[in-house]
Amino acid sequence: MIISLRGTSGCGKSMLVRTIIDMYEMHRDHYTEGRKKPFYTEHGRNPKGKVVVTPGHYQIANGGMDTLKKLDDGYRIARWAALMKHDVLMEGKNMSDGASRANALLDEGFDIRLVFINEPLEKCIASVRKRGHTIDEKSIEKTLKKVRRVMTEFDGKMYTGNRKQCLEVVKEWLGW
Repeated sequence: MIISLRGTSGCGKSMLVRTIIDMYEMHRDHYTEGRKKPFYTEHGRNPKGKVVVTPGHYQIANGGMDTLKKLDDGYRIARWAALMKHDVLMEGKNMSDGASRANALLDEGFDIRLVFINEPLEKCIASVRKRGHTIDEKSIEKTLKKVRRVMTEFDGKMYTGNRKQCLEVVKEWLGW
């Protein structure tokens, strides 16, 4: 299964992934030539015996697919991992791209699910500012509208909730 987390900056996407991957005992980073940080990581096995793969890395605040040079790399990693029967947990602000990539994975027969972490804008803005980043509130509003549109255009299974609700759903889907 491929789980794609969507939401604005500061909504808790990276925090959710970090919480999940901390539940796994083993972590094996994979690098590509010329890259000092992991290209993707395999994380142990869950109670059902499945590995979860995270494209990119989480060694910085804006982790995940934001750390990859090309969005296509993240989707290539997701396809490979799913074909290997691993679960995939992918996120990043660039994951607010349109629904076409997610629908393409669905059309290819992959079990892809979208999760929209729907937190109040004020909370997201405060979270980003707490990290020391300046952010244009209009850009967060624009991302929020785009993510809402993506959720209406996606043809597969999806879930919308706050941080805590989304964490519980993702844990359940991953077999925790």
